[in-house]
Amino acid sequence: MILTFNIFLNILNILIFIRVFLSYIRIDYYNPIIRLVYELTEPILSPFRRLLMNSSISKAFFVDFSPMIALLFIDCIVRPLIINLIYIIF
Repeated sequence: MILTFNIFLNILNILIFIRVFLSYIRIDYYNPIIRLVYELTEPILSPFRRLLMNSSISKAFFVDFSPMIALLFIDCIVRPLIINLIYIIF
């Protein structure tokens, strides 16, 4: 169960990295693979983007820090929390 959860989070991290890479190159947004990457990562990135829009950090810089914050949140908070919950339950 923990292995499955780790694989899921690793795939999610890879998709976020792919999305960051795609933001630096010219892409066709109508490509089904590109759309899939955006549709899978947008629910994770949009709350962090909204949070940053209200802060002064995003107004000072023109860089989207939401992928970096989402990756940190997933690896530092979500992964340990869920793994500890799985150990407690099982």
